[in-house]
Amino acid sequence: MTNPIQYTSRTYDSVLDDINTDENLKDKPTWFKRLIAGSHDVLSMYENAIANQSFLRTAFTRQAVTDLCALIDYHLSEKSPSTGTLLFYFNASTVSFPKTILVDDLKAKSEGTIAVSSLQFESRSGDTVTQTTETFTTDFATDNNLDVARVYLTGEKVRVSTTGTLPAGLSANTDYYVIKISDTEIRLATTIANAYIGTEITLTSDGSGTHTVELFSVQVVCYQQETIDTQTIGTSDGVTAWQRFDLPDLDVVSDTLTIDINGDTWTVQDSLASSSSTDKHCLLRYNTDGSSYLLFGDGTYGAIPANFDIDVDYATGGGLTSNIEKLNSITIYSGSDTDIVGVSNPVVFTGGANAESLESAKNLAPLLLKARDRFVTVDDGIALSTNYTGVSQANVISNAYGILSAQVVIVPNGGGLPSSSLKTDLQTYLIDRTVLESIDVRVTDPTYNTVTPVLAAKMLDGYTFSNVQPFIILALRLLFYEANVEIIEEYDQNGVASATTVINNIWSTSFGAGDYAQIITLLDALEENEFGKDFQESDVFGYVDNYVNGVDYITISSPSFPITQADDEITTENVISGNITEIP
Repeated sequence: MTNPIQYTSRTYDSVLDDINTDENLKDKPTWFKRLIAGSHDVLSMYENAIANQSFLRTAFTRQAVTDLCALIDYHLSEKSPSTGTLLFYFNASTVSFPKTILVDDLKAKSEGTIAVSSLQFESRSGDTVTQTTETFTTDFATDNNLDVARVYLTGEKVRVSTTGTLPAGLSANTDYYVIKISDTEIRLATTIANAYIGTEITLTSDGSGTHTVELFSVQVVCYQQETIDTQTIGTSDGVTAWQRFDLPDLDVVSDTLTIDINGDTWTVQDSLASSSSTDKHCLLRYNTDGSSYLLFGDGTYGAIPANFDIDVDYATGGGLTSNIEKLNSITIYSGSDTDIVGVSNPVVFTGGANAESLESAKNLAPLLLKARDRFVTVDDGIALSTNYTGVSQANVISNAYGILSAQVVIVPNGGGLPSSSLKTDLQTYLIDRTVLESIDVRVTDPTYNTVTPVLAAKMLDGYTFSNVQPFIILALRLLFYEANVEIIEEYDQNGVASATTVINNIWSTSFGAGDYAQIITLLDALEENEFGKDFQESDVFGYVDNYVNGVDYITISSPSFPITQADDEITTENVISGNITEIP
């Protein structure tokens, strides 16, 4: 006779479900089933406490922490690669459009330094490039701008032509490189290096006729990674449970891994607890030295692969060193397309991170146990509330109304004040998960501190205030928005395009693909706004000065700092464009 209680069942409800699905037990008296489920729930809670306090918190080596976390199905995150946009330059004399580029030819290397060796950057898909041309006008007496309709990036390669005479200073059949002034204004430079430092060509006439600019570069999103050719890492015997196959390279980037067994694609899962006996699922697990392996199921939790070779494709890379902070430093083309003659990075590459720290794992792993289905601690209440449908942010203030009471302050999805029904439903949900359902839990509105920044910004050479101001405003909004965690989660899960759509919907802005590079920089550096968080003036200086392209420095007139908040308080933004001015 098999055990009716699943090993993954740790709560009252899950154990009761197991009992009620067993043919020999489902008709037993209710009091008996409740007794068994309740006992299992209490024992599980004490077991969790022992695991958390006696083992995990006292572990001090990475291997020990990794092994202990694995027992509760928590796995430390490994290195992640940086990402950004590269410009690939075409030979204007040989390329013909439409131009198809294979994924293997969209790759480049950084220059490298004494401290960090040259790194590879690759696209994860090929591209087909169509011819891009448009007319432009000039007014040399006013400035050196070419007035255009398309949004360009600094560093893009173009050529100009005309039906009459080109503006003096420009020549036909000559490569030029864009200096972006605004979404509708560009200037031209004679070299890539000049474009990035803002050394422009001076126009001395407007010429005559209809002038045309044609693009000879393509923007491609790339990642710091190096693709490894398809490898066979072993052969399944078709019968053994929990087969393990080592990957031969260090620092495998998990989201590049594909697994093929006899023509079938197998999928990596975070856990096999919910996998059936026929699911082609497996686990990717990392060792403490950066090596990794695949672990297949036992025929109950995940299928056992049949007697075939295990073929894998993946890329390696990642870490803090993959972040590239200097423009025009990824300049070595490493593909083999003869129509591509160069490459540069018009934006910084961000998002690279080292493996998760032991301290982070020790703090986060216990939440997986404690907040399954109980409201015992403050962390439990926060986790249960923020996972409840419709809640963006939450904080729990214990004993707010006396002994055995808790105030739960919430921000609803989208910010603002929560509805009465949301508060009532969440309150009932939490009370049901307290000890003996007897804790006085009250879900309340947040107290909002409205922040209306007044500041002035000095522009770097080559940038205009009108182009930079929208991103200063966005940075301030992101910093103080009460539900900025939703934007961060959207970005982390679905990418910059989806996050930009959310931003546009919240603030009725019109950011587009040409703004992705700047938005990526802001979101990578953004910290979650939380209840009780104190803001220093340096928080604003650091975020705007360091992460808004074109800002030299800012001065802040309002609000007064520090902004100190109680446990039920959180900021909300009120950014007025007229309050953001330029320092001459």
